[in-house]
Amino acid sequence: MVKAVFAGSCPNCGGPISSTRLELGLPCSSCLPDIEEVEAKKLSSLPPEDRFKEISRRIPVEKEGSYSVLAELHEELSRFERFFVKCVGKRLWSLQKTWAYRMLSGDSFAITAPTGVGKTTLLLVYSIYEASEGTRVLVLVPTETLLRQSLERLKAYSSVAKGNVRVLGYMSKATKKEREEALAKINGGDFDILVITTSFLSRHFEILKNKVFGLIVVDDADSLLKDSANVDRILVLSGFKENDISAAMKLIKLRNELYFLKLANRNSDRVEQLEKELEELEVIIAKARGEGSRGQLLIASATGRQSGIRPKLFKEFLGFEIGGIHAYMRNVIDSFELCTDKGEMRKKLLEVVKALGGGGIVFVSKDEGTLEAKEITSYLTAHGIKAELAIAGKKSIEKMRKGEVDILVDFCRYSHIFQSEIFI
Repeated sequence: MVKAVFAGSCPNCGGPISSTRLELGLPCSSCLPDIEEVEAKKLSSLPPEDRFKEISRRIPVEKEGSYSVLAELHEELSRFERFFVKCVGKRLWSLQKTWAYRMLSGDSFAITAPTGVGKTTLLLVYSIYEASEGTRVLVLVPTETLLRQSLERLKAYSSVAKGNVRVLGYMSKATKKEREEALAKINGGDFDILVITTSFLSRHFEILKNKVFGLIVVDDADSLLKDSANVDRILVLSGFKENDISAAMKLIKLRNELYFLKLANRNSDRVEQLEKELEELEVIIAKARGEGSRGQLLIASATGRQSGIRPKLFKEFLGFEIGGIHAYMRNVIDSFELCTDKGEMRKKLLEVVKALGGGGIVFVSKDEGTLEAKEITSYLTAHGIKAELAIAGKKSIEKMRKGEVDILVDFCRYSHIFQSEIFI
């Protein structure tokens, strides 16, 4: 029985679709007609690659849409994973597969994740994969030590994958002859993958500025952003014009000015002038985004930090930001309970803590103050829960590891010791 019909929600054609079809991950009855309930459930249970392939095969030619694109994308993801196994000897793990899916979609984005989760390995294999398909690739690393390691790994992956990929790197500690040869090759474009440091990008941009790269990989965002002008350089190497970048920079500054003027609720003449200028600049930026072929930019960062306004250019041209909080593959249920007073809230908290068991953290709003955190800790303790106020930092965490404490109570903060220490 159809519970509801949603307008404009068919994932294939964008038309109306029943809630039943949506729940099964199928297109609307117009795209995929005459399918029995048993067969629909069977289709729904297939792995994504097989499901998209089978559904796109059944969809009439005149109704072809997103499912055929998804089928092709999943097929390419399978090819890339086989390529990855050849190079590394291991399959992609879930987080790498999520990133690979976006990469193969052609998205530019920032990979913000802790050290050791496989960002660099994935990016280097993807660089070889793209270069073997004819894409010119630039790989930026923070130090010459990492440059040397990246070169070795890229050459090893290329050899294992039997790809005819020319990998070139420039090392300032090489002999004068080797440096001159490398510069000559860079100048002449005699490479498929070029590996350089961010320092080289700053010092030798003149020999790079007339080249456009189909893929740019930045292995450390922090080192790139030490020189804010590198943002402009990266965008030029991605195919954007310097005057468009200047226009985008002006757009960002004027947008900030407009925001504060409106916040202060004053100077209406200036507000009207700014709105007109912003409208003109937005047309220029939109045109720049749509012109020609633009390179893909992938930036890896362990911190997600960015300073100044220049990195906002990535948002204007490529649709992503380096900064912000990124939560990948969260096995978390977001839920809430409405309580009329603190007494009811504490009873509900006790129920949740008892249901979930030990190993939990109760975060108290800073607005409530230390007294509220202490009272919650005392309340839980009085009801048989081994709770402790987490004022001792690492010592409190160690107690939880040892099983001496079941629940820690602390304040909500943006940067927290739990982020790096709580592995229970």
